[in-house]
Amino acid sequence: MALTSEQVALVKSTAPLLAQHGKAITTTFYQRMLSARPELNNIFSLRHQHEGAQQAALASAVVAYAAHIDNLQRLAGAIDRIAQRHASLMVQPEQYAVIGEFLVAAFAEVLGDEVLTPAIADAWVAAYNQLADIFIQRERELYDEMGDWRGWRAFCVVHKEIEAEDIVSLYLRPVDGRLPLPRFRPGQYVSARISIPELDGLFQSRQFSLSTAPREGMDLYRVSVKREDNTTTAVAGLVSNRLHDDFDEGDELELSAPRGEFFWDEKSGVSAVVLLSIGVGATPLMSILQSVVDDNGGSTNRAVSWVHGARHSDAVCFGDDIRAIAVRHANVRPLIFVKTVHDGDEPGRDYDIEGRLSLDRAAGEGALHLDDDATNYYLCGPAEWMVQTRAWLGEKGVESKRVHMELFSVGEHESVAIALSYSFRLVRLRFWPGRRRGEDPTDDDEDDEDDGPVVINGSPNTERCSRQMARGETVPRRPSAGAASRTLSSGSFHAGAPILTLADFRRASSYRYQTFPAMTPPAEAHASDDDGDASGSSTDSSSAGGSPPPHEQTPLPVRQLLLLAFLSLAEQTALNSISPYLPRMVASMPGIPPGQIGLYVGTLASAFALAQLSTNFLWGYASDLVGRKPVLLAGTASLAGCFALFGLCEHYWHIVVVHVAMGLLNGNAACVPTVLGEITDRSNQSKAFTYLPVIYSLGGITGPALGGLLVGRVSSSHPYLAPNVCAAVLLALSVVVVALWFQETLEDDDLGPWKPQVLHRLSSWLRFKTSSRAGASSWSSRWPHAQTTNQRRPLLSPDSSPSSSSAADEDDVNSPSPCNQAALFSKASTPANGPTWRDLLNHTTLLLLTTYLVFQLSNISFNSLFPIFAAAPAPTGRELAPDNIGVSLSFAGLATILFQAFLYQPLKANTGSLGAYRLSLLGIAVSMVLMPWVGYLDDEPLLGIGTGRLWLYTQLGFVLVLKNICAVGGLSSVMLLITNSAPSHASLGTLNGVAQTLSALGRSFGPFVSGGLFSLSIDVRPKGEALAWSVFGGLALVGWIGSLFICGDGLESEDWDSEDKPGDDSGHV
Repeated sequence: MALTSEQVALVKSTAPLLAQHGKAITTTFYQRMLSARPELNNIFSLRHQHEGAQQAALASAVVAYAAHIDNLQRLAGAIDRIAQRHASLMVQPEQYAVIGEFLVAAFAEVLGDEVLTPAIADAWVAAYNQLADIFIQRERELYDEMGDWRGWRAFCVVHKEIEAEDIVSLYLRPVDGRLPLPRFRPGQYVSARISIPELDGLFQSRQFSLSTAPREGMDLYRVSVKREDNTTTAVAGLVSNRLHDDFDEGDELELSAPRGEFFWDEKSGVSAVVLLSIGVGATPLMSILQSVVDDNGGSTNRAVSWVHGARHSDAVCFGDDIRAIAVRHANVRPLIFVKTVHDGDEPGRDYDIEGRLSLDRAAGEGALHLDDDATNYYLCGPAEWMVQTRAWLGEKGVESKRVHMELFSVGEHESVAIALSYSFRLVRLRFWPGRRRGEDPTDDDEDDEDDGPVVINGSPNTERCSRQMARGETVPRRPSAGAASRTLSSGSFHAGAPILTLADFRRASSYRYQTFPAMTPPAEAHASDDDGDASGSSTDSSSAGGSPPPHEQTPLPVRQLLLLAFLSLAEQTALNSISPYLPRMVASMPGIPPGQIGLYVGTLASAFALAQLSTNFLWGYASDLVGRKPVLLAGTASLAGCFALFGLCEHYWHIVVVHVAMGLLNGNAACVPTVLGEITDRSNQSKAFTYLPVIYSLGGITGPALGGLLVGRVSSSHPYLAPNVCAAVLLALSVVVVALWFQETLEDDDLGPWKPQVLHRLSSWLRFKTSSRAGASSWSSRWPHAQTTNQRRPLLSPDSSPSSSSAADEDDVNSPSPCNQAALFSKASTPANGPTWRDLLNHTTLLLLTTYLVFQLSNISFNSLFPIFAAAPAPTGRELAPDNIGVSLSFAGLATILFQAFLYQPLKANTGSLGAYRLSLLGIAVSMVLMPWVGYLDDEPLLGIGTGRLWLYTQLGFVLVLKNICAVGGLSSVMLLITNSAPSHASLGTLNGVAQTLSALGRSFGPFVSGGLFSLSIDVRPKGEALAWSVFGGLALVGWIGSLFICGDGLESEDWDSEDKPGDDSGHV
């Protein structure tokens, strides 16, 4: 029964509300349904449920359905792809009633009776029934297409063959002996299902591409599986890795009939076919290649090119097969790129071009047939690479309807998936005779597969399968082109899965940050030739040329960065100007005992940090409320006022009060990293996050120079006034500059509906936005606008989450993501339904924050100890004057800038942000242990060279440089890691507030304890000064050990060259 116009209007009106509460609804839905009906666990993916992907996917699909309830034709393509997935998983009509019952109940539980009125509830029941009827009808057609193959069918592995170092092929024959097997479409997939003994016999299914051409009279299917070496959870890679490790000839698994929307249409009138793949993406394309060359009885005039990228020759899948086909068919041309050439590799046999896959190079080789308007392109590889490739082809004049794409891997980026659907409006050759054509290309999203467990040895039918093999039935072996045998390593492959989740997608007028993948602007797309790597190189590379940069980068927002840099430089200059003269200033205050200067100086630093501790979180949270710009302005203006007063202090308690005010009123420590997070994306964030410590280092030069050189230059009664007035003027100037030209980075839509109207008005007034800027939003997002946290248990609000988001504009396109077969069906293992804090402070983030606390505690203790140690009388100290201390700190700051500019990026390229962070913690520990062993001014020179003074400055310079490069390198890395661990865009300010609160906690008692320890060691002989340095050096060492337990998955920026490092290998095709 069709919906009434009133029901349509009611359902459509709920779309914005569902965008805010969708994740809470779907999480509740899966929990309640799978608890009450545990048999449904057999349908859903443990991994997707564990990672929250299916909850997010279903939430996005519900929002999309509500938004387009009045125009379901827009969703036709996505609904058909979801139906394909459902049919592959053997979803039955009666299960829709169960799902509908629990889904509507979850609506009521999360939204409440006041929101979900009886009229709205009735409208949603009718809307769900309408959608269920569509699915049931389409799935019935799909089941009927396969004749008597209904349900799961047992297959026996009759042969297992290594295709590449991490890919293995399984040849499968039906146990029931009913032959021939149904003919499938080249490029389609099958679902494989197995029982998991350790999960009490729970079934898990996973999709794998059929990697041979369909032929009449087939008695075998072949699937090719890629090993997942980087399994981050206990449920990841169970299927693919068991197929590699535990599954041998004679074992059984169950298959469903072939399905999928990515395939070659034999009836298409194309004159040329170009296959483009990365890594395990070769699997469906192998089936397509064989079908193309078999077309018309094995003779075809079509030109066929296969451009493939891999890490090295041993990782090339089907390389020998492709070469053999090219030998038999003159119209077929392979072009294989490998990043690394091994000794013994031969061009034309093991590879064609050394370097990353470069489309410019491939076009120059004539492999892309860009001059032929009838050429069709088939892409399979990492999602972002496909988006970039599609954009590049579009710039070359290739119509979108001639580009056909297939996604693989559960970890593909949501923003890329959305871009595939909304931005580029892709069309693929989808239907065979009797099926509908002309679907809206806007709906072309395919999500990824279910990554779950697979078959085991010794299944009940293994003996019967072995008897079948004993009858002498053989399996064809693939031809060999003479390549060296490859070592088995294996992996899994998945086909036909939908694109990730559906979310609001709006193209922005300017680039803005979202920690997760941003799509690069249309440009030449290159591939990092690893399955898990999804970006392109900016230059061509060949065996004769240099290696190109690993990724295309989104242009940095230079103006915003320069304004932020100026603000940070002013702040750091002011804060660092105090250190050279602070011990002498404290000593000049009435009533300060000469032997306890270190304790009093440490108390000041602790007072400043303790004040920050009490307000950092509030400043970060406030930035999520009123915006980043008001917080930056308020904090900087307050700091300027404090510095204007600091130079007038005449008593120690005056200094304490001003220090406390500085800490209380300055929220920039939490806000600046947040802004950085919003104006960059994963392709350029590493470069941007590197710049901030460079600014801190510049402040470490200009600040000590300002403070050390201007002391006593103006007034004898107030000798410390001059540097503080200069600092205040600099800060005031930065307030003016930011107020006039800085653009707010937090969209008003990201400010929750729970925010009081007065704050909405205040933030709008303070934003200084023009009407053209008001609509600017991110065009690539890690976090969909659909709320992804439990709205019923927010961080601070009793009734809603601080991180809500708005629905898209009326003319924005929202189509459902097949990311999801999950969209309507997904497995729920143990979804988290706790408060938002549980999402925000997950295991990885907690370890990061804890080690960050240790990092900042050690760093501030060093910064506090050094001036005291340097100025203290011998033998505990080194008796340096304030100007010498200032110059030594400035020298170390200059060396640090050079390190950041020229050495940090190469180091990070090899170690990743997490590796650089670990090295930084270790380096700080080493520098603290070394510091008390530097010489004295009057020491005898080592080896009789120079003077004791020269050796002291040399040793101090070495230790200071080591410590500073570790401090700024570690800070660059950990800020990026913390930012990338945030669960949502709207909680980024809050998370940075938590991080800076912990930082302030370390800085609050670090200087006090270190200063106190140093004061206690004044009279200790020998080497009393080693006490404080060794204690905090040991603490830094403990932090380094703790950092070894941080799991770096999902935390690295895209410009980390991780091709030869563990990655997401959950391929699907």
